Amino acid sequence: HPVINAGCGGIPSAHHTIMTGAGLDLCGNFPVVAPGGSFSVKLGDGQTAGNGAATLEQTFIVQQQTANFTYKYAVVVEDATHLPNEQPFFKVEMYDQNNQMINCGQYLVVGGPNIPGFFVAACGFQTYYRPWTTVNVDLSGFVGQPVTIRFIVGDCCYGGHYAYAYVDASCVPNIIQTQNDTICAGESVTLTGIKNACSSRAP
Repeated sequence: HPVINAGCGGIPSAHHTIMTGAGLDLCGNFPVVAPGGSFSVKLGDGQTAGNGAATLEQTFIVQQQTANFTYKYAVVVEDATHLPNEQPFFKVEMYDQNNQMINCGQYLVVGGPNIPGFFVAACGFQTYYRPWTTVNVDLSGFVGQPVTIRFIVGDCCYGGHYAYAYVDASCVPNIIQTQNDTICAGESVTLTGIKNACSSRAP
């Protein structure tokens, strides 16, 4: 993928925008803030091509009570019909204190048709989107250690096609939710656990 010259633009900037409210993305018609959330960060400069790229990262100490790390993302990406390493892309990386990748935290998508979880967007030719998706990573094997989460988005290497994403993240305890807190003989109850959960252990 294109080499990113890292800078310190901060938030807000042309490639980092705090999103609030009930607005909808123009391409995917999904909320610009994840359901249940109050804010998100829009990463990238929207439908503007031109070799743009952006990174958002945070390093934090894993605590026992917050070892369940949840991140949410929604993506819009064009298919430039280039080679995979030349396409617009969105990438998620997680690293431990030794700069080793945490397997459950990795995700990469490049522009193209027939990507699982993506749909044809209304905003342009060969443009696809993935609505808000939740990923849960069990970091209980890294308690007391620093972990880094990094989100990266980039246009195609020739500058003619774009990608952008919205991200949100939190650390909350694992909770099983029920419809009712009381059940009688002969009745049933639905238990709702964490979607897309992935367990990861320190090497």
